[in-house]
Amino acid sequence: MRKTDWFKISIIVPVYNAEKYLLKCIDSIRAQTHENLQIILVDDGSTDQSPKICDYFSEEDFRIEVYHIKNIGSVGARKYGLKRAEGEYIGFVDADDYIEPGMYLELLNILLESDADFVHSGHIEEKDGLEKRVCYFEERVADLCDIESRIKFIQRYMLGGTNKECISSSLWSKLYKEKFIKKCFEQLLDKQQYGEDLLCLCRCVLECNRIALSENTLYHYVVRKNSLSHLDYEDFVINEVCLWHFLLDVFKEYNCLDESKSGILDFLKYRMLYVMSLETKNRILMPRFFIKEIRNLFGKKIVLFGAGKVGQDYYFQISKYKDCKIVGWIDSHWEKYRFDCIKVMDIRSVTSMIFDFVVIAVGDVGNRTAMKKILTDMGIPMEKIYLEEPGIYY
Repeated sequence: MRKTDWFKISIIVPVYNAEKYLLKCIDSIRAQTHENLQIILVDDGSTDQSPKICDYFSEEDFRIEVYHIKNIGSVGARKYGLKRAEGEYIGFVDADDYIEPGMYLELLNILLESDADFVHSGHIEEKDGLEKRVCYFEERVADLCDIESRIKFIQRYMLGGTNKECISSSLWSKLYKEKFIKKCFEQLLDKQQYGEDLLCLCRCVLECNRIALSENTLYHYVVRKNSLSHLDYEDFVINEVCLWHFLLDVFKEYNCLDESKSGILDFLKYRMLYVMSLETKNRILMPRFFIKEIRNLFGKKIVLFGAGKVGQDYYFQISKYKDCKIVGWIDSHWEKYRFDCIKVMDIRSVTSMIFDFVVIAVGDVGNRTAMKKILTDMGIPMEKIYLEEPGIYY
């Protein structure tokens, strides 16, 4: 018997109308190599088949407990689950995500070895069928012995904005000591449904003595298309401002607002710019990406390769300069894009264009390399391919 087998982990899953994803989520939890689990499914007033799916699994696995409650939101559902959690350690999984079989055993081993209050790990982001490993920090154990070190940790890893070192503000992809997370989460207001994970995580850091950071990426965060687009720009702005005020209240409660205020203000500025970039109703268009050495293109005839967000921002930037002329715009999926200003064309059309540079306009380094190869295979000389990492405003 392994030492880790002695410890029970309670995993809390708030469920609301997740019938399309719930089967995969629950199966991934049941398949954990650490088997001493209490799996708490809190059906938060679902109106689809989620309640029946939960009940079915509770009959299949004695470790699963199902609670059907009226719809009170994710904060209330998690609190409900925490009150029923019996494990020495607590984890959270969202109902539309899933986890790797060894996730909780690995995180438990890290906690036992480090004696940290909680462990944070990287995750895998899935969007449009593509997977991206998200881990913007080095593996380490952070000893936070005073309020000053805790504030520095928050500003470095959580409120840094454009800082390359950051950790996800989510409650998932982590494992917590039971008493510790219950104390931190219970202080959240039930009405704070926007940004509740960040508020709780700030409390966790302000309360803790030690945090373990693991480069393991065992949690699959699945990005859904319909989660943001239905809201108005004004709604997002209000939500962000309210979140900012709640953050101020948290730091005021811990008597460290003066030391943290500038960092929290920078965070608000960063979040406002982020909201402007979202494809919401009535949004204000704000470019995010730019060509860092734009002067290299002065006096040149340019073909843009890539019509996504980077390409659109490049077009906006280049069009401001009289010394630059865009003579063509190409994309592998040209048929997806319709702009009033210029027609996006098939890649093969570049061979009939007269230009000085083809500017590759994508953010991912792997895609940039692949696009360069496509061009060279078509006979475009290397000296006519302009390839650099995009600059980022925020």
